[in-house]
Amino acid sequence: MVPPIERGPGSPLLAALIKTVEQTTGTPAQVSYFTGYTDTAVIAGTCSNHNCMSYGPGSLALAHKPNEWVPRDDIQRVEAVLTDLLLSLSGLA
Repeated sequence: MVPPIERGPGSPLLAALIKTVEQTTGTPAQVSYFTGYTDTAVIAGTCSNHNCMSYGPGSLALAHKPNEWVPRDDIQRVEAVLTDLLLSLSGLA
């Protein structure tokens, strides 16, 4: 069994992601937990880093099922948010 990874509510990365999601999409960011297992948990657990998080396109209801698919709009939204986040964190925005 793999131990749970808690997110740091005061994480500067989380604050930056929330701000970027809202600025880029015009809608409030939805922050929640994920009961599955991802590479994020491996990285966070290995590094004892609570700034690790997952953000991506698609629906968990469709994930890892026959005929899984992701809407193109979701992919484009995530690309825009992650690009804006990178530019913001690097001081280029």
